[in-house]
Amino acid sequence: MSNSPKSVTNIEVINNVEFPSDHRIVRATLSLKNVKKNRKHFKNSTKSLETEDEIKTFLSNLGKNIDAIPSSYKENVQSFYDAIENCIKNSLKIENTQQDEEHTYYFFSETTKLLIKRRSELLKTENKNNEQKKELSSLFKQTSKCIRKDFNLHKKKTIEVNLIQYRSAKRAFKQLHTHSDWIQTLNRGRNQAMTRKDVLSCATEFYRDLYATIIYDARTETETTETNTNEAIRIQEEEVLKHIKKLKHEKSPGPDGLRNESLKIGAPLLTKPLTCIFNMVLSTGQAPKQWYSSDIILLYKKGNPLDIANYRPISLLSTVYKLFTSIIQDKINPQIDSMQPVEQAGFRSGFSTMDHIHTMEQVMEKYSVSTYKP
Repeated sequence: MSNSPKSVTNIEVINNVEFPSDHRIVRATLSLKNVKKNRKHFKNSTKSLETEDEIKTFLSNLGKNIDAIPSSYKENVQSFYDAIENCIKNSLKIENTQQDEEHTYYFFSETTKLLIKRRSELLKTENKNNEQKKELSSLFKQTSKCIRKDFNLHKKKTIEVNLIQYRSAKRAFKQLHTHSDWIQTLNRGRNQAMTRKDVLSCATEFYRDLYATIIYDARTETETTETNTNEAIRIQEEEVLKHIKKLKHEKSPGPDGLRNESLKIGAPLLTKPLTCIFNMVLSTGQAPKQWYSSDIILLYKKGNPLDIANYRPISLLSTVYKLFTSIIQDKINPQIDSMQPVEQAGFRSGFSTMDHIHTMEQVMEKYSVSTYKP
């Protein structure tokens, strides 16, 4: 009774259940053509390098790919940046093809793997006899029990390792989190978004209107400062290498999928081309198009979870772009700090608002004493 009979296999009749009629329960395996993807892997981000062999292979491939960049690409910002990005991605992609297929079940014990293997063999067997059916029924129960046991041991070990080495329960939760939760429904006023497309449209329209506010610039023409365009800022390779080493691990990548770990491992090979592209951006005033896009993640804060106004957006930008801006910030921070008045204590290194609060308390105390008349 199916228009695709090949998708239905292992058909069995269960005779243990009695019916007043001649109907029987049928058990079968249904193979779906379009396998549902895990939401965690919808975005094709690059893989983190873990073992020493993976790192060596990545560095070897990265060096070959960088040397193969044509010299003509270095004349244009966009083409040169695309070539560098493709070098990193291709080096990681080659490494991804060498993954072991059993890596997904790395925390399973040998007993569990043997049970899974035997269960798969029996499932593929056609015209099973009674003994095989009983064995298969027993294998389902044993396999499920062993999987739960192995996963509980893996979970306990992961929490212990992160608490002892990193003193972080959040890191352990992130490693054990196997899926990403999606927002099912959003309300904006009287309109309710139910489908995935409507939710995206609702969030896009809300933040487009929110950030479309026109800010009045009160500065006059006489207040604008003159800049000397002849003195262009130059970035040195030592600065790029210094800021690459400061990049943190376990950070979400931007739309390009490049992670901080890839830049830190490939720093000896990437420092020179990144320095070149950064100086080209400063001299030409043109930035790669990848730096203009970001992935916006909505974080629920408080209140009604269906209200779009109760979410805070976070933009995931390109890792290379954040590296560039950190270098520029480090260069201009001394000049900006020297222009700040003494009264500005908030968000400044070496200053504290507690000093101002203590000063105000002393002034108020002296004033109240001087004005006191017995």
